[in-house]
Amino acid sequence: DVAFIVLLAGVGVPAEDLMVRQASLIMKANGATDDVVKVNETAQREMFAIVRAEKDPEVAEPKLREVGDALMKQLAALDPALAEAGKAGIEGSVQMVNSPWFRYWLAFDPAATLKRVQVPVLALNGSLDLQVDPKQNLPAIEKALREGGNQDVTVEELPGLNHLFQSATTGSPTEYATIEETMAPVAMKKISDWILARTSAQRK
Repeated sequence: DVAFIVLLAGVGVPAEDLMVRQASLIMKANGATDDVVKVNETAQREMFAIVRAEKDPEVAEPKLREVGDALMKQLAALDPALAEAGKAGIEGSVQMVNSPWFRYWLAFDPAATLKRVQVPVLALNGSLDLQVDPKQNLPAIEKALREGGNQDVTVEELPGLNHLFQSATTGSPTEYATIEETMAPVAMKKISDWILARTSAQRK
């Protein structure tokens, strides 16, 4: 019943790979050092491993907090100011990764679903998208669709646009609220032209 699909900043890789890349890119954009980024990446993967191995959220929670506490100590050694600012973020991360939704998402492989899609697909990402890295996700989306036998796949990275398809400078989420543009005209035109090209013949 679906005529076509337009994926805007769609995910093509497992959640763990997406979240680690996302955090690293955003932290670097906000000035974090390579050492800080590496420590955070290790903690993320440890948390994801706990959630995968322990199905009971109540049992998983103290283990997740141990990882969070260890991360805080490491951050404090590298940058005390960053550690202080990160306390609330770590608490939020513990709650998020232990939630039913995140547990489902962590086990979900987008490629398996994409391989079943046979209708036309347009997949777009902004080149400055730090939340869903186009270099990581667009090739994965295209690969899965084509491996499934999809004959109408269009994948494109739009220069200078962020995760919300706004014209941006850095792509950092902290920049979103400072941009007046809702959505770049180039993105809207790309979408409308693609849809019209696949539906105009059906309307005649």
